Amino acid sequence: MKIFELPQTNPLSANRTIPNVDSRGFHYKDFETMKPEDSKLGDAGFYVGIKATCVYHSQTERIALHFLDFNTRVLTMRTHYPYYEEERFAKKYLSKAPIWRKEVATIDIDILYENDDFELAQHGVSCKDKEEEFLTQKVVRRSARDHEFYAGINGTWEPVVKNYFARKEYDNYEFILKHIRKSNVLALNEEALIVSQLWKKRGLKRPMDSLLEPFARKIGTDKHHLFRLTCVAIFLGHLRLDHKYEFNLRTPLRLRPDGVYQFSRGVETAPWGF
Repeated sequence: MKIFELPQTNPLSANRTIPNVDSRGFHYKDFETMKPEDSKLGDAGFYVGIKATCVYHSQTERIALHFLDFNTRVLTMRTHYPYYEEERFAKKYLSKAPIWRKEVATIDIDILYENDDFELAQHGVSCKDKEEEFLTQKVVRRSARDHEFYAGINGTWEPVVKNYFARKEYDNYEFILKHIRKSNVLALNEEALIVSQLWKKRGLKRPMDSLLEPFARKIGTDKHHLFRLTCVAIFLGHLRLDHKYEFNLRTPLRLRPDGVYQFSRGVETAPWGF
């Protein structure tokens, strides 16, 4: 299954509760098994998003986390999710034998999402820079174990590489996130829904910056909060951007005509640059 390519038709649920633990007893909140300095590549840091704050160990992980944060099917995500042979681990633990770090594998990103039946499910994402990295014998064997692990917990798994993601869509998410990172987006849901209706009815032809002031007056706020609510409406799925276009204030708001998110795997004409 490809989580990034699933259609997104419904807004992010404001009432869906994230369970405290998953089927294996691992917590969803305050979950982290590694630090940025544990990265073998050096491209590491903290992704500070709306749904989670995560340590990433590669630029592909960082990019994927942006796409998942804005995916309205996804409730939360964790990075470097551990798995191991539980029977062997239990024997070692009970006998007080040493358990070495190399005996525990980790999935780059673990996701809790709503499937087509509106049930919660787990999905794993393994990230590499280039496709050929997944073709080495070592990684082929590792990928088979990752897939087998998720099948064993009734989950799904997929591999991704950097050029799977379109740069323009990533840049749109980066820009939007800067304006809502410190906001309680769910608390702004009702206001964001009202603002989304204004844009759909009257705001798709003129540049966005020419409409912020009149729209703000209409709902009794200022243009800065109006733009923040616009960004929240995009994050929550009340507005579905057409990511063929750059999201900025100098141009009209470009929306998907059918209101359904569509992932487009773009072969970039220019390198990512990082």
